[in-house]
Amino acid sequence: MSKFDKFRTRINKRGIPTSLSKIDRWVSTGSMALNYVITGSLSKGVPNRRTGCIAGPQGSGKSLLLGNIAKAMQDEGYHIFYFDSENAIDEEFLARLNVDMSDEKFTPIRVYSVEEAVAVFSDILREFDKDEKVAVIVDSLSNLELEAEIEKFEKEGELANDMGRKAKSYKQFVQNVNSKVGDRDMFFWYSLHVYENQNVMNGEGKFKVSGGNAQLYIPSISILLDKLNLKEGTKQTGIKMKVTTKKTRYNQLGVAKEILIPYATGIDPYDGVPDILADEGIIQKNGGWFTFIDENGKEVKFQKKTFSQHADYLITKFNEAEIKERDDLEVLKEIEGEESV
Repeated sequence: MSKFDKFRTRINKRGIPTSLSKIDRWVSTGSMALNYVITGSLSKGVPNRRTGCIAGPQGSGKSLLLGNIAKAMQDEGYHIFYFDSENAIDEEFLARLNVDMSDEKFTPIRVYSVEEAVAVFSDILREFDKDEKVAVIVDSLSNLELEAEIEKFEKEGELANDMGRKAKSYKQFVQNVNSKVGDRDMFFWYSLHVYENQNVMNGEGKFKVSGGNAQLYIPSISILLDKLNLKEGTKQTGIKMKVTTKKTRYNQLGVAKEILIPYATGIDPYDGVPDILADEGIIQKNGGWFTFIDENGKEVKFQKKTFSQHADYLITKFNEAEIKERDDLEVLKEIEGEESV
């Protein structure tokens, strides 16, 4: 045994891993455009062994996206532990998203303090093995109070000044989760409230983050939602959601797309995809029309409403281009390596 092997063995005996945490499963968010914003792929959305955050103002669709992600995780065999800190999630809402509410697939947990959330998460770590398929969703992190705040309100009828302790508690919670999730077949996602920035000259942008900006940058993936009303005349018929990457290890930062979510039909997985394919050069866009050359060399012309008729072929072309680009990059690295010798 070499000196390095002996060192690694000694470290491992302390319970410290000497291997990288490798993602071995991806689930779709239910929206190909959102997948693209997060990862640059139309199919890869959310990775296991990582943490993620969805931030946005009230009514921007945070719980809607978390519900769709929960459904996708269940489809891959994961049990959902859904931490509800707002009493805002009900069976009817989740049923519309086709989330399986059976005891074997779903455990709702109402928590109101950071300390409760930490205790329950610790219980999950102790109860389930590292290879058991578990997903934890916290909706929302920013609605969790400190137990001292709750106690002061209940006993004295007064609001406590947390003096920044709440933000520190959020940060410590997510940091500790990060250190545990990487070694488990687990997903951990949470939502976060943001508020209109009343002083846009302070450099923080349009929104201020509840609990501090740190909550956006601790997880592996953070996306920011901006709500635009989807209307027919004066009647609001859904949400027009602008999604922007604030942090991601799997795509460039600042990628932004708009996703339409009608109340009547929910997320259309193809919404926004034609524009993405046009940006990537897979198809051409001219006004409201799109064109591409099919496998027989024939030009095909279509509009967004008929995209589903061509989706399989065009998405395959996109995937092939993505694979070729990755392979070309690997070849370039090999060439550069040989030239440097």
